Amino acid sequence: MKSSEPTRPPVCVLLPARLENLSRFVSPVLIAARTLSLGEDRLNDLELALEEVLVNIFTHAYPEEEGMVQVTCQKAEKDLVVSIEDDGVAFNVTETPPPDLDSDVLDRPLGGLGVHLVKNLMDAVFYRRKGGRNILELRLSLSPGKGSVA
Repeated sequence: MKSSEPTRPPVCVLLPARLENLSRFVSPVLIAARTLSLGEDRLNDLELALEEVLVNIFTHAYPEEEGMVQVTCQKAEKDLVVSIEDDGVAFNVTETPPPDLDSDVLDRPLGGLGVHLVKNLMDAVFYRRKGGRNILELRLSLSPGKGSVA
């Protein structure tokens, strides 16, 4: 039996990895997520996670020269899938150990909190390196009870 829901084309944004392009990456993804009835709390989670990932790419993936970033957003079964691709320095966020949240903040090493935040805001985070590219996939469930509107 065919679904009565129309098929939406994926959102795809390809731009230079620059901070001034942040909203040009994030806005189309949020618009697409709203059309899929993602709840406001989950939209906020998605926005925060996407901004964290992109700023890290802008800051760390291209230490020598400017590069490009591609963000794709689409529905896959009952999930919203956002894929972020770059050909910068390899960095597997899924292998990053959890930060030490118990030590005094002044005694903790720098870094790791953003990755921890992203992993906790998303329902699933996947990484792979293919053809010299970092491919990070963020997934949010669109099922009722997971932050979406029924």
